[in-house]
Amino acid sequence: MQEKVLDDIDRKIIAILRENGRSKLVELSKFIGFTSMGVKKRVAKLVERNIVNITAMLNKSALNLQLAFISVNVDDPNSFTRFITHFEDCPKVIAAFTRRNETSKIFMLVFGETNGALNGLLDAVKKQNGVVDAELQSLDDVHYMPHLPIRVEKMLRDSPPCGARCISCIYYQKNNCSGCPTSPEYRGTI
Repeated sequence: MQEKVLDDIDRKIIAILRENGRSKLVELSKFIGFTSMGVKKRVAKLVERNIVNITAMLNKSALNLQLAFISVNVDDPNSFTRFITHFEDCPKVIAAFTRRNETSKIFMLVFGETNGALNGLLDAVKKQNGVVDAELQSLDDVHYMPHLPIRVEKMLRDSPPCGARCISCIYYQKNNCSGCPTSPEYRGTI
């Protein structure tokens, strides 16, 4: 049997912070029954142990964003590493997932302002060396979690990390894509 990492107090603190990450220590202390200093120490310990990360997340619906999974098959472990590294700084990739002990399949949760933006990203994925095939699966609704960890910090660049040029993209030219949030041509909501 595994040792518990979180106790009831930790779970209560996390539940409140998930509801409102801006909760004040005084509010937390009233709910938990600890002093403000006691709660502060608990929160600091959770952060220090890398169990929680208090961060800002964006509301997909408020920004009119569309989500999709892109599933990617690559031909070998070197292609896998190259692919993961190539898209590491892409601002439209929310997260990349892999299966245990498998280095040929990658699942990416991505966003775009339009279907054209998602299809443009899919095209960019398919052009990568070592990609055998890739498929886009659009998502309609997000249940349980309207706010998503969109990596806005990856948008603080002067140009797309992949080197793409929006003005040469057919989706961008036909106004089906707002472009990369890092490009000077970006026309999106973020």
